[in-house]
Amino acid sequence: MVLNWAALGGAERRALALARWLKEEEEANVEVLALTESEGRAVEAARALGLSWRTSVVHWNGGKAAKASDFARFVRALRQGRPELVMPYCALPNVLSGLSWRMAGASTCVWYQADVSPFSRARESTRRRAVRSTPVLVANADHVAEHLVSEWGAQRERIRVIRVGVEVPRPEADRVEWRSRLGIGTGDFVANMAAHFRRSKDHATLLRAWRLVVDELARSDRRAVLLLAGDPYPMGDAAKALAFDLGLERAVQFVGEVHDIAGLAGASDIGILSSHREGFSTSLIECMAAGISVAGTDIPGIREVVGAEGHAFLAPPGDADALAQVVLRLARDDALRATLGASCRERVRREFTTERMVASYSNVLAEALARRCSPRARLRARR
Repeated sequence: MVLNWAALGGAERRALALARWLKEEEEANVEVLALTESEGRAVEAARALGLSWRTSVVHWNGGKAAKASDFARFVRALRQGRPELVMPYCALPNVLSGLSWRMAGASTCVWYQADVSPFSRARESTRRRAVRSTPVLVANADHVAEHLVSEWGAQRERIRVIRVGVEVPRPEADRVEWRSRLGIGTGDFVANMAAHFRRSKDHATLLRAWRLVVDELARSDRRAVLLLAGDPYPMGDAAKALAFDLGLERAVQFVGEVHDIAGLAGASDIGILSSHREGFSTSLIECMAAGISVAGTDIPGIREVVGAEGHAFLAPPGDADALAQVVLRLARDDALRATLGASCRERVRREFTTERMVASYSNVLAEALARRCSPRARLRARR
């Protein structure tokens, strides 16, 4: 499995869930090749599963010579693992693996597309060649599959849609303990957004909406607190500065990367995601699994998560006023939040289980391995 980051984001969670199944149920020898030397929660999680974690740093910037050096180093590292199956996650690993899996002597490669972000680090001709060279592509949502077709030139018949599956761990700390730890009262209205501080998550719109929510709830002597969790790079400082400028020091808490996501969700009244671009939101699914209602922006990657019942609680991207009104509607109606939260939990149990995801992958991997290239072709590639 080829990963871009050492942080434990949605793609890394899916990769490691599948790695555990391959290791425990299929008795496969699974290792991770990461494009970074950084340490992070994904490294810890992989080692806890008994997986080997190797690194091959790929900067992928500069001129042709620098990129050629990166690529050669990556191919050597990939070949060192003597893989039968290569499974990259995220854009750069997908491109590098799509171009090199035969060179590394692998039998096949399965591309995983989890987002619809523009990817300009490789030329269009290079991206399309990588897609053409990959036998099977997995997208985590219908609109992500269409993105692969329109932006990457993939053939639709080679794409398989496998939606996210989540495990629902027991909270490490309950609602009372979490709120006590953060200095939040039992009657305070609490929302959380668990998302790394990337530009596409648009924390700025959420903070502006939260200023409106705080002011409106204060009219009825109710305190509102927003919990922002996630890796602060690269936009965390900008978000803190905006929160200060908006006078939200007492109404927003930056809690960093949180291990106990179930506990964070359970301590909250709603989950929010203010992204203007999203593949398929894992963080909202985790909130839904905890039985809390969710709100967010009206984009395909969130609409597919919440389903028809949740569409009424989505606001246009970048519209702080509309997002504030959605949040206030939920804040003022305890019964609505409870009903919607129960419906969210049931949707996760029905649509987004790890068992369902793994069963789908089992079929896809069987298909990919059935198409594997011949030993003679692999030998030619190695030479």
